[in-house]
Amino acid sequence: FPRSEEQVHGILTFPLVHDDWEHVLSNTIPLFVLMALLRYHYSTVWIRVSLLNWVLSGIWLWLGGRAALHIGASGFVYGLASFLFFSGLLRWGERRSMAISLVVVFLYGGLIWGLFPFLREVSWEGHLFGGLSGILLAWTYRKQPPQRPVYEWELDEKDDGVDIENYAM
Repeated sequence: FPRSEEQVHGILTFPLVHDDWEHVLSNTIPLFVLMALLRYHYSTVWIRVSLLNWVLSGIWLWLGGRAALHIGASGFVYGLASFLFFSGLLRWGERRSMAISLVVVFLYGGLIWGLFPFLREVSWEGHLFGGLSGILLAWTYRKQPPQRPVYEWELDEKDDGVDIENYAM
């Protein structure tokens, strides 16, 4: 419950509480797929991204959510999906990251509808804040591996040991 001092522990526990088995399953499958993509492609930052996404989305939901109970791991799922998608955009030219971005759009592009307040019983704020935390983390870790490879012809000519100014043709 947002902004309630008695419920401040919900910042860390809201992704663990679900309404029913259908709710658990609807979060578990995307969570497994997105965590696998994150773990194997962004192996140097996956733990930091996961933990920061969990905490940031929880804090922002606690601060900005409407006065209602917010449960489920979907905010965390939205954070992972937006991290993977925007990391691919920010690493333009790094083919694997771009491919993962396309896979996320193909598999989970429909998540965009969860950002809008269509259903009263759905925490669209949790989705929104999870997505925003993923965008922030993609920007924060944009220079971490994997990076686009730099090819030999892209290097500065002065770095290759050839003095271009005194080069006779």
